[in-house]
Amino acid sequence: PRPYDAAATGAGGAMRDVTAMGARPFFLLDFVGTMPMEKKVIVGPCGFAGTCSCGKCVEMSSQERLNLIMKGITDMCTAMDVFILGGGISTSFNDIVPAVVAAVIGKLVTEKPLTKPAKAAGDKIILVGQTGNDGNDTLFRAGLAEQMRPAEALFDEERVTMEASLAAFQTGRIKASSDLGAAGIGAAVCESARYGGFGAEVSLSEVPVKVKGMTPEEILICETQARMAFQVSPENTAQVMEAIQSKGATTTVIGEITVDDQEIFRYNDRI
Repeated sequence: PRPYDAAATGAGGAMRDVTAMGARPFFLLDFVGTMPMEKKVIVGPCGFAGTCSCGKCVEMSSQERLNLIMKGITDMCTAMDVFILGGGISTSFNDIVPAVVAAVIGKLVTEKPLTKPAKAAGDKIILVGQTGNDGNDTLFRAGLAEQMRPAEALFDEERVTMEASLAAFQTGRIKASSDLGAAGIGAAVCESARYGGFGAEVSLSEVPVKVKGMTPEEILICETQARMAFQVSPENTAQVMEAIQSKGATTTVIGEITVDDQEIFRYNDRI
């Protein structure tokens, strides 16, 4: 539906994957698979359907859509100071939605790569960035949202989050690291706890939000960009948060790792 934002968030997400492992991203390679250049495509809310029923979509050529895709990738790379080394393209795709693949190369700033699995019960879960109600694809498909709002590209915020993450890594206190992509906070916390053999308890009411009146489900699942989650020993939490804040990023403790095998998300008095 939104080729520019989709490509930009795809590139930004690939860069965040590299950052989450303790590295600064430097280079990107891309590949785009799309319909033949002369074919007409629909861009807008009905893009997945292939025909417009809302009156808000725009018809354009596959070439014009490709131009938007490449601009999204290029603009994100510019914002993050990442160089595009090269890429590839196929115009033999018949799918309505084009395929965009990004591979990112970075250089570690930590002694060894950081990993996602939780390391110890009692470690605090620190969230970097603010959560909005965009990127609600999962909720929309589950019937929990009336309107699908694709994730928005957040160029300046993405850069701030990256620099804040790298500053946090320099403290040497990060024990586990996750970027927030698909399924947002829910996936980041559950995957980390499960892979580490632990549980987790999170207070969704502590999550900084961009939009008033967000539901707990939106806070839990929405895929707002430019966010990371770190796990830190309680005694090192203040030091790590200070490093993050020194780069202008929003950060807060939203929960902790527990000894059991349950991931519990609370919102005020609700579980």
